[in-house]
Amino acid sequence: MLKTGASLGLVSKYLYGKFCHFPPSKYLQVRDTYKAQMSEKEFSNDWFTPNIPNWLCTFEEYRLAERDRIDALEIGSFEGCSSAFIAEQFKTVNLTCVDTWVGSDENQGTDYVDTIEQKFDNNVREFSGKIVKFKGTSFSFFQTCNKRNIYDFIYVDGSHRVDDVIIDAVKSFDLLKIGGVMIFDDYLWKYYPKASDNPCAAINAFLKFKKGDYKIAYVGYQLHLVKTKDRQTD
Repeated sequence: MLKTGASLGLVSKYLYGKFCHFPPSKYLQVRDTYKAQMSEKEFSNDWFTPNIPNWLCTFEEYRLAERDRIDALEIGSFEGCSSAFIAEQFKTVNLTCVDTWVGSDENQGTDYVDTIEQKFDNNVREFSGKIVKFKGTSFSFFQTCNKRNIYDFIYVDGSHRVDDVIIDAVKSFDLLKIGGVMIFDDYLWKYYPKASDNPCAAINAFLKFKKGDYKIAYVGYQLHLVKTKDRQTD
């Protein structure tokens, strides 16, 4: 974290999350139930379910489930594991899923890369009334959005290249409502040899740029924040 510009406050939040943050057992049960449901669908990997307890802690703290309607955006949906969970968790959600469905750098050459989109379609079919699919890059999606503050929840898990992550972070934050929750996946992901090429560097730069406009809710392998201010509407 320190190699990529994380503040000492952010490191302290990470240490608290690692050693002092214990989600209640009811959320562990939700995770286990969802994992069992996954066995009935088509998933090549399970990178998502370990995050469920921490997601639910943040959802409860900021009362997302209590809202009459949730407008959500997911940048990077892959095979739909997190997409289906979001659609299941919120009864009145309108979820936009943005992906190229061709896989990222780390997916190339795998035996599942050619079936990502087909599996996504199959895995979220039961939630078709809640999900809007946007096939394309996140950059192309952002070009279609000229509004601000329209989403209650945004999950950023798209391209992990540092240049793409910083764009996804800034553009997504513009679209997030004040009081809305944004979660970054793979904050501590280490794929590229140079530390500054990984998502942590981009997310730390974004946090410095937007300092004062958010509150950090949780820091671990993922990072959760809540938007508290929008500079263009103050």
